[in-house]
Amino acid sequence: MTEKGIVNAMKIPGIAAILGALLSLAGILATSTAQTPPPQPRLKVGVYVHEPFVLASGQSYEGFSIDLWKEIAGDLGRGSDFISYTSI
Repeated sequence: MTEKGIVNAMKIPGIAAILGALLSLAGILATSTAQTPPPQPRLKVGVYVHEPFVLASGQSYEGFSIDLWKEIAGDLGRGSDFISYTSI
């Protein structure tokens, strides 16, 4: 191997090390700059008062269906606004 060939062969591991370091740094930067998702809008839930599923209590609602929905919305990390309907 000539002297020029030896010098070129020695550069390859150095270039590979630099490239590896740059790729690692890019991966770290990508994960550290990840943004949290924007807050989800509140869900609008239509309700029809029908005991024991939905009971009107002043400006709020309670009952089996309301309790169930609050659990589901909580699991989804979402808030809810209830809208009353007079018929189905």
